[in-house]
Amino acid sequence: MRLVNPSTWATKPIDNGFEGRTDGLTYTGTADKPQLLRVWGNILPVDPTTGMYSAILTDMSSGVTPTNEKKVTIADGAATMPAGALAGRTVLVTAGPTVEPIDSVRYISNYSSGKMGYAIAEAAAAAGARVVLVSGPVALAAPNGVEVVPVKTARDMLAAASSVFPAADAAIFAAAVADLRPANPADRKLKKGRDDAALANVPLTENPDILATLAAGKRPDQYVVGFAAETNDVLMNAHAKLKKKNADMIVANQVGDGLAFGTDNNEVWLVTEGDDVLLPLMSKRAVAERLMEVV
Repeated sequence: MRLVNPSTWATKPIDNGFEGRTDGLTYTGTADKPQLLRVWGNILPVDPTTGMYSAILTDMSSGVTPTNEKKVTIADGAATMPAGALAGRTVLVTAGPTVEPIDSVRYISNYSSGKMGYAIAEAAAAAGARVVLVSGPVALAAPNGVEVVPVKTARDMLAAASSVFPAADAAIFAAAVADLRPANPADRKLKKGRDDAALANVPLTENPDILATLAAGKRPDQYVVGFAAETNDVLMNAHAKLKKKNADMIVANQVGDGLAFGTDNNEVWLVTEGDDVLLPLMSKRAVAERLMEVV
C-alpha cells in the first residue's frame, strides 16, 4: 500500500533548525550542503537528563560510506499526499491504553492519551480511506468519518482488531496495550482490612500480543505498522521489535518525563528494514500525515 518512499521526502538543511538544538539531539555536518542530509549515522543514547538521543551524522560529499552504520533520513515536516490518495482503501488503527481489571473498581493501565492513534485515524480518513479505529478508553471525541470500536481490555482489542484486519490494506497498531493483566480479577471491590492479602499479591499473566498475532498472518499486500514507546535504546529496541513482530515498520519514540504520552507533539523514528527516518518534533497530526504517505 506504500504511496511514497521516504527517501523521496524533502530533508531539512542542517542550518534550518538542527544546529544549536537544546532537546538532546546534536548534529555535525556541513550546513552548506543540505542536499546531503540523507546520511549515514550512528545513533547513540545520551545523558538521561535530556531524555532524547544523539545523532552523529557524517557528510556524504566524500562518497565514502562508513561501515556498520545505519542510513538515516531527517525528514521535513510538511506532508504532500494529495487528497483522496487512500480512496477505496481500508485502514485499521488501534489507539489509547487498555485497562485490565484487578477488581470491580481498580485496574492496571498506562498513561496513553490516544492522541497519536486518533491523529492517525483522522489523517487516514482525510486521505479518503475507510478507517476503523479500535480504541481503548480515552477522553477524545470520535474523529469525523471514522468508525470507532470502543474496547477496554487487550483481549477485547484483539477480538475487535481481528475482525477488521483481514479486510485492511494497512493496519497501524498505535495503542499502548498492557503487557500483563491480573490473572484472577475479583468481581467485587477488594476491601482494605478484609482483603489485604489479595491486594498485596495480585498474580499477573501475559496479555495477547496483538501486533505479533495479527502480523503473523498478514498478506503480502498488507502494510503493518507497530509502535514502540521506549525509555532507552530506542532504535535498537525498535529494530528488534520490527523483526520479532513481523511488521513492515515500527514508529519509535522516547517516553517518560513529559515526552509523547498526553502531549500534542511528538518526535519519532520511522524504522524499516532499509531506513531509519527521523521526524523531528512536530504535531501528532503532522506525524500522522507523514505516516499516511508511506503505509
